[in-house]
Amino acid sequence: MGIMDEKTRKGISTGVLGLSLILCLAALFGPYWLTLNGYEGNFLASWSLNEAQLELGDERSTDSLSELCELEEEMVGSSYADTCDIARAGAFATVFLWLGVLFTSLAIVHAILPSESAEWVDENVPEIAQVIVAWSGGSLMLVGVVVWYLLLPDIGSVDVGGSAYLALFAGVLGLGSVVVETYEIDVNIARRER
Repeated sequence: MGIMDEKTRKGISTGVLGLSLILCLAALFGPYWLTLNGYEGNFLASWSLNEAQLELGDERSTDSLSELCELEEEMVGSSYADTCDIARAGAFATVFLWLGVLFTSLAIVHAILPSESAEWVDENVPEIAQVIVAWSGGSLMLVGVVVWYLLLPDIGSVDVGGSAYLALFAGVLGLGSVVVETYEIDVNIARRER
């Protein structure tokens, strides 16, 4: 059995941050934030953060949520239409998730800097700023998903889709990486002898 050394811990932490970044980007561009399966699977309606998509057999229709919001406002005569609420929730989530991507990218860059550059950053950037950058990526991703969900109208039989869960998992990974690095959590590495 061996205890993880500093270099291994930093490598694992950086790898988990990279996975968090990839999952968050996949969630941002993913089409399945909300899904509705039709009668016996005949159709699928899905919503991304800025589009709605309807699949009926081989046919597929994709429309911008902002355009659908304007159309629904004209028909219903209210700015509190469900499509507008979904569009607003998507816009807020998009902002938080992109900020999460930015801070996660900064944390990755800081982690992979050569030792001379890392020393310069440690000497010239206040420690509180480094802590804020480290914790912000995963936190903003989680806040983005929670804010998105709280701003949604009553969605009834519509299900939360895989893209939302990807973003949630990305945020958890981002925070987990920082926890491992900050609190120097050791993992015992055991090898089975044959």
